[in-house]
Amino acid sequence: MLYKQHSNTGTPLIFVSGLFAGDWMWESTIAHLNKKKKYTIIQMIPPLAALGGTIEVLRERLLDIITVNQQAVVVGNSLGGLLALDIAARWPEHVLAFVVSGAPGMGSVNLGIGLPKKGDKEWFLRLASKLFVDHNRISKDDIERTAIFFSDKRNFINMVRLARNADDYNIKPLLPKIRCPVLLVWVSKTGLLL
Repeated sequence: MLYKQHSNTGTPLIFVSGLFAGDWMWESTIAHLNKKKKYTIIQMIPPLAALGGTIEVLRERLLDIITVNQQAVVVGNSLGGLLALDIAARWPEHVLAFVVSGAPGMGSVNLGIGLPKKGDKEWFLRLASKLFVDHNRISKDDIERTAIFFSDKRNFINMVRLARNADDYNIKPLLPKIRCPVLLVWVSKTGLLL
């Protein structure tokens, strides 16, 4: 299953998974928004690496979800954020607004941890320490699920391809085409930047 829709009505909010993290990364945010009952919440389930090995393939999968809802607010983290930026620039008629956290596409990103070996939990722990400022936001179960997911050869190959694809992707030429409201969120060791 590609996504699940929560039963509320109102403005569609589409939560896009990241390259490594699946639906678990949005659980607390969606629980909070579900209480408000003013949004239709659509939550992508698998990590993006389950859906294909190129940004073009992922773009089409996400665009299919968005166009079913006509227009939506897209919320994406990491590679999901890059997809939100990309779609907002290319198909502005479908994106009401978007929220992006930690998106690549502004130049090469080297986390200094090398490539993982298939199913290497220690590598995912090092990755989590680089990506999460608050390490309490990721559990050992999350690491375990992620390592198991990437022990699948196809998911692993897609992850490596997408990481390289994202590293080479230049979103800068598309930025002037974005016309909708945007919230860029970055968290550093010194605090939250909006």
